[in-house]
Amino acid sequence: MPLPKIIQKFISKLSDINLKELLKSGFISFAFKITGILASYLLMLIITRKYGAHTSGIFALFLTFLNICAVFGRLGIETTLLRFIAEYSSQNKSGRIHDIYMKAIKIIVPACVFISILLYFLSPCIAKNLFHKTYLSAYFQIVSFIILPMVIVFINSESLRALKKIKEYAFLQDLSIPLFSVVILAIALFINRWEYMPFVAYSVSISIVFFLSVFLWLSKLNFPAIVPEEAGIKYTTLLNISLPILISNSLCLFMGWTDKILLGAFKTESDVGIYNIAFKLSTLTSIPLFAFNSIAAPKFAQFYGNGDIKSLAKLAQQVTKLIFWITTPVLVMFFVFPSFFLKIFGEEFQLGKNALIMMTAGQLVNTMTGPVAYILNMTGKQKIFRNIMFFVAIVNITLNLVFIPKYGINGTAFSNMVSVMLLNILLFVAVRYYYHFYTFSIVNVFTLKRRL
Repeated sequence: MPLPKIIQKFISKLSDINLKELLKSGFISFAFKITGILASYLLMLIITRKYGAHTSGIFALFLTFLNICAVFGRLGIETTLLRFIAEYSSQNKSGRIHDIYMKAIKIIVPACVFISILLYFLSPCIAKNLFHKTYLSAYFQIVSFIILPMVIVFINSESLRALKKIKEYAFLQDLSIPLFSVVILAIALFINRWEYMPFVAYSVSISIVFFLSVFLWLSKLNFPAIVPEEAGIKYTTLLNISLPILISNSLCLFMGWTDKILLGAFKTESDVGIYNIAFKLSTLTSIPLFAFNSIAAPKFAQFYGNGDIKSLAKLAQQVTKLIFWITTPVLVMFFVFPSFFLKIFGEEFQLGKNALIMMTAGQLVNTMTGPVAYILNMTGKQKIFRNIMFFVAIVNITLNLVFIPKYGINGTAFSNMVSVMLLNILLFVAVRYYYHFYTFSIVNVFTLKRRL
């Protein structure tokens, strides 16, 4: 994908190799992520316009359960693969890459099958007892059939990211599923407006991307025979590293999705649909964070493996500065014109105005603190990250239970804002405590041009 000339000219003048790679690959990832977000919003726009807020809310719950099950199915192994494949790749140890990948697959497949079977048979109970809406059972059962392919997509995309195959990673992770879903749903609408069609379209899309991810992974790495000196880590070691990450990811997921579950339990599907749109808009401000993390995360692992904390700190600060300047215009627009953006999805979605403002404030802190979570996970401090996540998750659930029954959408948004701010501040402090550098400071941010 060709870069704009102004960016290419800027990159050519830089002498920092890591910054060059960060900018070049970062903007490629950013472009894919933006396109993926637009495809995702187009999908939600089609659903809200053609099926209404009620179906939009059910779709949000559908995605919630899919993401929850996928997190447990991954067991935190995708982040472990990112860390070790990046290290092994820099050391040209292809045999170890093969070994750890195959061990990951052997663990993940039975775990996903077990979760799928469990969800399928428990769906009626969940729909009746948690949501008091028995018709939701069928939607949760659809989820059970796509857990394994969804998890494999995550595993393959993170493995490709570790090999610095950023275009392939970004396409699989950010663009492919919403893009294919939009195409399939748009075609299906010419036939009929079956109430299950958005869910079927999304499921078929995941299945297509699953096969595509397998093809891309196999085509990018030739698996050699494992020689004795390249024998990889044991299964127990792999799980000891991945399980704390699983707990952290699970808690992070609950922070992002428990609000929707509790809002759906206490209020209506329409409330969930309105809140979900406001939530998705607010997270637009974190796109640069995710985009540049795509490149920075494996480099953090490489620097840490080589004992080069100075380079790690420099890269982290560069990422944070870039994120700050890129996200500022978006933050301002959401603070000043929240109703304008919400109205795009329909008049009823303007009820999420205050929710959008509050969650944008939370995302401001998220972008200002930079890639603090990745720094901890890529440098062997996954247990520290887990402990912080556990504390914040408790705060998040408590706030939701207190504020949702009384304040509905706004109570959910307030809980989200406080939790996101608290999490990132604690992670920011942890990075400073263990590695003695700040990812963000006002002085450094306003000397971006001179320092870069």
